[in-house]
Amino acid sequence: MFHYLVGARIDGFNSPNPGEKSLDFFFEYTDQDYKKWKDAHDASKNELWKTKVDEALNIFGAQPLHQIFNAVSIRSRCENLMVLHYECEFELDREDFDTYIKVSSIKELEKARIQI
Repeated sequence: MFHYLVGARIDGFNSPNPGEKSLDFFFEYTDQDYKKWKDAHDASKNELWKTKVDEALNIFGAQPLHQIFNAVSIRSRCENLMVLHYECEFELDREDFDTYIKVSSIKELEKARIQI
């Protein structure tokens, strides 16, 4: 299964096009990528192992996904973006999400919103 983190920007009242929605960022990862990251997270939180976070990420090969999660968190807070999470059985591309965000209502986008 494919997972997508999508950043949606909604223009404010003082912008040239208030309320206009656009795609800011798009990131794709798989269940296997998430399992590696989750295993590394669990290893670093385990009281018996006491593995350092960087070591656990390197051991499980989850460093790239961890860096992306951190970058998404920082960018979404600095730019005041909505971070949306979608799951799909087949692979989608940036244009699919760009179109979906532009035609969807804000209430519909809120259903997929997550906090990072």
